[in-house]
Amino acid sequence: MADDVSSDLPTDILVDILVRLPTSARRRFRLVCKRWRDVIDERTAERQVRTKILVFNSKPQSSRVLVFGDEDRRRMHEWTYGSAFSWGRVDMVGTSNGLICLHDSSYGDRSTITIANPITGEALALPPVPRVRNSTGSFGSYGFGYHPTTGQYKVVHVPSCVSLRPDTVHVLTLGCSVWRKAVPSMADVTYYDCSGGVVCADGSAYWFSLSGNRVVALDLKDERLTSFPGPPGMRSIGVASEASFKLTSVNARLGVVFPSYKPATTRVVVWILDGGGEEQPRWSRRYTLIDRTTGSLIVLTPHLTHGKDILTMSRDMDGLYRHKVGDCTDVDDGRTAQLVLSEGIELIISEEEGNIRTFAYVETQEPLPIVRESRSQKGKKKKLGQSQSISFHRIK
Repeated sequence: MADDVSSDLPTDILVDILVRLPTSARRRFRLVCKRWRDVIDERTAERQVRTKILVFNSKPQSSRVLVFGDEDRRRMHEWTYGSAFSWGRVDMVGTSNGLICLHDSSYGDRSTITIANPITGEALALPPVPRVRNSTGSFGSYGFGYHPTTGQYKVVHVPSCVSLRPDTVHVLTLGCSVWRKAVPSMADVTYYDCSGGVVCADGSAYWFSLSGNRVVALDLKDERLTSFPGPPGMRSIGVASEASFKLTSVNARLGVVFPSYKPATTRVVVWILDGGGEEQPRWSRRYTLIDRTTGSLIVLTPHLTHGKDILTMSRDMDGLYRHKVGDCTDVDDGRTAQLVLSEGIELIISEEEGNIRTFAYVETQEPLPIVRESRSQKGKKKKLGQSQSISFHRIK
């Protein structure tokens, strides 16, 4: 119905209306219909101007963040995050509207989650996830997302232990101090596989089922679990950890990448979720990334696209590259676009070793929510570098 109502409104006029609205309102209006979502994602200033590339390099003891502008290779920020544990490592869970979520972990069950605004230096250490009966002690995986209708940020913990039932997925709303159990709405998914990542897009968190042929979705509004079939390629491959296919974000939409790295050729097939929410989920094979030069480029995730750019890293980790591949979502008539990575290539970092992941980032002065304290747990705001949380060093 919404598509019918807005179909007579010229796109340029719709864009002129939307850019006059506050950012928070535009996020909510992405849910009106597919056309509005596409226009906001591709034509508003928030997506085209403010979004920057965040490169997270995770190393033992100290991890590094580099932020680049969306139009050039200029390095805008550089931060380091030190682990609070001996032999610990800080990893990036995700980013959302300028806030970042960090996971500091070490051997055993030592693990902390911190939400931070690196521009203001403010941080919030979250209470630990409740220990679950029959757990093997593995950390599982975390996701960090935002729901545009409620305006709430949420952290999701997905267990990686196959002895756990699906109702042990836990959710914490930023501003609260208690983890809640997500409610499963169907019984066909029993165990989870987090090796393909946990990605938040369009108000939901997504990950794979252990069988490898379904995608599990957690609605960040009502915190209910559902599942739906993955792209056709998943059903013929199997478990994500054995096949290396991963969830990703493609211009704020959920995607699945199927990489094939051979000695002389890199080939990455990308599927995008076109349905979801109230619509029936459906997948389209949208494009294929090809490197026919040396086959030595690795496509970086979990954020695959950064405007009209894609980032890759050389296999020997001696360089990080930006590729101008254009609009990767404009093929909607059943055809599959082939994008050649060797064209429009630009070196932005050299000699960068470590576990590299890429995210979208926007600067914000937004304060962290005030925590509503419970009787059993208390979340406390603090500056990074204080207390026993992750240490923060601003280089630039």
